Amino acid sequence: MLLNKLKESIQYNGVLLMTVEINIEKTFNSNLRLKITVRELFNMLEDETEAILNFKGVNFVSRDFAWEYVLQKCKTDIKITEINMHPVVEDIMKKVEKEYRESSE
Repeated sequence: MLLNKLKESIQYNGVLLMTVEINIEKTFNSNLRLKITVRELFNMLEDETEAILNFKGVNFVSRDFAWEYVLQKCKTDIKITEINMHPVVEDIMKKVEKEYRESSE
């Protein structure tokens, strides 16, 4: 699988920090359906402390994908920033995250 990673150099108090950006559509697909895809994504990030996930071009995520994504995101210590998320995808993610948080209480 082609891994589209872009490392950006950031200077903070004299320390060089690296932020990984992954283009989700190019790395996986524009239609995200499977939980295994989420696990593959988080396996790619396992050595990172911060990541930018670029959802440009992704126009569908299944509830299974969204549930696993929210679960993995809540379990990780990685600071994850999502960018360019389609409104429909963002809406599904927010609904699933709300359901997840309510079920965790």
